[in-house]
Amino acid sequence: MRWRTFLLHAALAQCVTVAAQSCFTVAQQEDLRPLSGCVALDARRVVLGVSDASGGLCLAATVDTLVLECTGRVPLRMALNDALRQGLVLLGPADRELEVLAVEPWPTRRERQALATASEPDSTVLQASERSSLRSALIWVPGVQMDQRGLGGSTRLSIRGSLLRAPFGVRGVKAYWGPFALTLADGSTPLELLDPSMVGTIEVVRSVGSPVFGSAPAGLLLARPPSRSTQGGEVDAELIGGPNGYYRMAVQAGTSSGRNSLSTGLVKQGNDGYRAQEWTSREQAWLVNTVRGARGITRTYLTGQHATWALPGSVDSLTAYTDPRAPRPYSELVNAHVEKTQLLAGLHHEHRLGSDLLVRTGLQAQYIEKVNPYGTSPVNCGYKDETILATGARLELAGEHRLNAVQLAWQLGMEALFERDKLEERTYVDGVVGDLRTDADSRVGNLNGFAALQVRKGRFTLAGALGSERTTVDHTDQLRDTVIVNAGEPVLYPSLGLTGRVSRHLYAHVRQAASVSRPTLWEQLGTAGVMNSTLGPERVQELEAGLALGADTARLRLSAVAYHRTTEGLILPATADNGTDVVYTNAGDARQNGVEVAFAFTSAIRGRYRLHGQGFAVLQDHVLRPSASGQERPVPGVPRSTIGARVSLGAAKGPAMEVGYRWVDRTPADLLKEDLIAPYGLLQIRASWTLGLSGGTLSAFLHLDNVLDQRYTAFVQVNDPGGRYYNPAPGRSLFGGLRFQWGARP
Repeated sequence: MRWRTFLLHAALAQCVTVAAQSCFTVAQQEDLRPLSGCVALDARRVVLGVSDASGGLCLAATVDTLVLECTGRVPLRMALNDALRQGLVLLGPADRELEVLAVEPWPTRRERQALATASEPDSTVLQASERSSLRSALIWVPGVQMDQRGLGGSTRLSIRGSLLRAPFGVRGVKAYWGPFALTLADGSTPLELLDPSMVGTIEVVRSVGSPVFGSAPAGLLLARPPSRSTQGGEVDAELIGGPNGYYRMAVQAGTSSGRNSLSTGLVKQGNDGYRAQEWTSREQAWLVNTVRGARGITRTYLTGQHATWALPGSVDSLTAYTDPRAPRPYSELVNAHVEKTQLLAGLHHEHRLGSDLLVRTGLQAQYIEKVNPYGTSPVNCGYKDETILATGARLELAGEHRLNAVQLAWQLGMEALFERDKLEERTYVDGVVGDLRTDADSRVGNLNGFAALQVRKGRFTLAGALGSERTTVDHTDQLRDTVIVNAGEPVLYPSLGLTGRVSRHLYAHVRQAASVSRPTLWEQLGTAGVMNSTLGPERVQELEAGLALGADTARLRLSAVAYHRTTEGLILPATADNGTDVVYTNAGDARQNGVEVAFAFTSAIRGRYRLHGQGFAVLQDHVLRPSASGQERPVPGVPRSTIGARVSLGAAKGPAMEVGYRWVDRTPADLLKEDLIAPYGLLQIRASWTLGLSGGTLSAFLHLDNVLDQRYTAFVQVNDPGGRYYNPAPGRSLFGGLRFQWGARP
């Protein structure tokens, strides 16, 4: 009955729209029943129309933005074009929690394209595969490369070739969980804290991030936790097993009573590893609580994680082919690994001061305790004990106004991040902890101010923003009894974009943006543990232009984006004067050009089954020019092209099938020799069956990865200075799992 009602009103809305061009249908979100008596208002609260008994609503005038109000329903503000395009507008019940997207410049993604190109993997991609990390979802985003050491081990992330500095960590990419930055004041991002279970949706900004989020030269990850917006409760539990001792157990629960809602989860997973000395282990808990007041929303975020992962070391090409499971012998001898405990807590409040003015405030704190015995040889080894205390605060004003036919939206605010890093490092030869060689206490402060304005008139939206970053470092070398204070000068970085509706379903945008990528403490200290106060930030500029066909809810969506990015003052590693240690200097420039094409389609088959597909193609021409030689070289780790496609067929209950294929072109392996990692193609197949239970569902799945049993090496693990750039990835792997869901998710 529900689907018949949906089809009836969708068809009615389309017929009326064709006739009047300003009509659509309004219905209840939970059961699609038509709503009568709903009032449509413009920005000045002038009544434009009232819905009839069948939910039909025709407007007396054409406006850019309208507000829908109905007794017992949550008011909805949306663009008129979106309402006409959808034909059917759904209003949630009044006891529904107010949906607020924190630190989001504009409520629709189409207009946010004027700020940056973004992709949002759908829920089927987030739930697929082994879920040891976000990798299985993010590798289907154009221009994104992600890798991990073993299932759930150390992660590497590259967006549009940003891994120039990322052999040992995530650099340049800024990550948020809800309104809180995971990225620390020095620019490093502990990405392993972002477990898939604590991510309900995630948006990947592939371009230089908007100044609204501070300096994000290599893109953004905007993750939001799972939440329940209607009254009731739900439970979601999963059990996954795979090769090499991999297991994952996770459970999450949510409840809502109208004004209050709570989401929480627990995760435990482990893995023996495909390679020796590649085991991993993780336990994590998280909680998000939301309290809605008369004029505001307060949210509390909390997560804690304890994780360990072994470090097998990279191997050369010969070992990768003849014995891919082998670790570096010395890494196994000294049990090289990372043991890390992390805590993150945050409190965020959004308060409405008037009909068009919001104030957002946030406070957060992080604690990281890390022990890291490492080594690939008696020369390159050590034992690190590091403690990080970090805090952050954000204050923001945002408003929307209408001046005749012009709609304005603005944001003004600042984000401050502070970090104290206490590092002790000792010698660690043959597994024996020795003398102290680094005893440092570093304090880093990062202050970002921003102002953003969007102007919309008719088919066009102009977006401009200006950010200012200042980073200060106060470093005390207690071993050498020295103090270095580096008070950096404020750096301005602007962005300017224009998006326009060429036709009803075709949009175009162009954007110029700049940002800075500050050096992390790890890079400033190098392997010798001596502060390099002359190391400055990289300066990044990017020009991009693109076309998009189809709305977010359309059956067919196409997009194409071309970009030109330049990086000045590249932070590159070099060998120190002693011939052993590695130091980092601003030693060159880079030019990164690329084209990204993506498509997605959805179709219903016999009313019950849903056919869904997505795909992408990426061409990349990335070169760097080290200042020492002045000769252009390909960027190590960035493939010339990547192609991928996924197709799935299934229903809410019953059988489902998915097939995916990704092809990765030749990849430069080093900077000097110009060796190339051979191209490879990966085929994956997933089959599942969902049974309906009383109040819930039970699903079982089998996932076969690398069906063709390809021998390949992960392309993000590039370690040119050490001469080791190969990280063998597993062959054919079979995963299986069960998932139980109780309580309908809205």
